[in-house]
Amino acid sequence: MKLPTVLCAACLLASAGPAHADATAYFGTLVSGAFRPSIGFAIGRFMTETDSIVGFEIDSTETRDRSGSDIWLFGGTLLAQSKARGSRPQFYGALGAGIYGQVNDDGRGSGLVGSGNVGGGVKITLAGPLKIRLDYRFVFLGSAEDSSLSSIPRFPQRATAGLSLAF
Repeated sequence: MKLPTVLCAACLLASAGPAHADATAYFGTLVSGAFRPSIGFAIGRFMTETDSIVGFEIDSTETRDRSGSDIWLFGGTLLAQSKARGSRPQFYGALGAGIYGQVNDDGRGSGLVGSGNVGGGVKITLAGPLKIRLDYRFVFLGSAEDSSLSSIPRFPQRATAGLSLAF
């Protein structure tokens, strides 16, 4: 490694502010003509504990429909949220992209297909770092190569509720 690269990396690390992150476990539904129960997990990071309004999260959701097929979504999302003010609700908007896949009960799968989402929600403080998180997203699913596997429309909606822990 060359000296300028090392110095640049050291300056970036020295100027970094404190990190703020949260992890959320949630349950909900994928709405696409029928309600499909979903469970998932998200972990996000904001640049500073109280003043940052922009952050990033990665999340994974799994849904099983009545026919026995599993649908999973994995992606990254850019979040813009209101500043934290004590116990007041904290609202946020979300815009993301990722991949999804589907596996039918016979083991046949769709492979990886692109997806996107846009939506928002609210984080409501329960006690200390523990919050309730309510989230609603419009999801945009790409077309699977094998159209016989697609048991959901290309534009479902996802509504979730979960517990979030800030750290």
